[in-house]
Amino acid sequence: MINLRLALIFSFAVTVYPVAAYASKFGASEDARAMLKRAVVAVQTDKTAALEAFNDRDDGFRDRDLYVFCGGPDGNFSAHPRFRGKPLRRFKDIAGKPFGEEMYDVAKEGEFSEVAYLATPRGETGPREKTSLITKVDDQICGVGYFNPEEPAHTGDMAINGYEGVFIYGYDPVAYFTMDKAVKGSEDFTYEYLGGEWHFVSGEHKRMFVAEPMKYIPQYGGYCSSAARSGGTDAGNPRSWRIIDGKVYLFAGRRRMKSYDPGEPSAVTADADWQQKLMELVSQ
Repeated sequence: MINLRLALIFSFAVTVYPVAAYASKFGASEDARAMLKRAVVAVQTDKTAALEAFNDRDDGFRDRDLYVFCGGPDGNFSAHPRFRGKPLRRFKDIAGKPFGEEMYDVAKEGEFSEVAYLATPRGETGPREKTSLITKVDDQICGVGYFNPEEPAHTGDMAINGYEGVFIYGYDPVAYFTMDKAVKGSEDFTYEYLGGEWHFVSGEHKRMFVAEPMKYIPQYGGYCSSAARSGGTDAGNPRSWRIIDGKVYLFAGRRRMKSYDPGEPSAVTADADWQQKLMELVSQ
């Protein structure tokens, strides 16, 4: 551990930190780059001790929302504050982008590559764009991700949940019923409705939606059904879903999906309120 600390002292000495960045709750790109440089030195000096430090976010590897993560040759996280041992290669964002696989594809020794994807900052209810700087060191790919603080936070003020004008992140709302799975739609089959775009896997699915939109629009407009019981507008993940009594419900994650009880009084009331709101929306 002595060698690791000496390496850190050296890397701190040659790094200049922008003072203005510390005024934000988000670390800036310069901070992420500086942290990743220190991480590379740490892994080169003592890989085992470095991965331990990254997992614990100690020895200077923690700054607001910034932290170091690494993936091993087996495709799993070798270092992460929450996901150690989980399959990094298989990670996708809320819009279905396989960013974990992309990180492995772009990682090169001596270079910092960028991978952009959607992630939800701690304390917020929906995603922002996040960029991770990625490099390869020894047999590890390592990275540090940062959010764009200028991007507006998810507010839940739209009736239907989505991102940049595309509802439910481009997933096909009809596929839940016809294919029994979450499937990304295509821009080739797009329908503008209720102020945004819906994407479908086929022209047939598009026709089915146009004919009966109320049947296929997710409950609570695709916001998390569990959060909706108490008036919350957490973003629903299209890959965490259930069909209950002929309606599709989305959830922020699988844990909420599994624990959701549609018979709870708060859920029954929220359902009735949403159906009334949906009728008003489609009649406008």
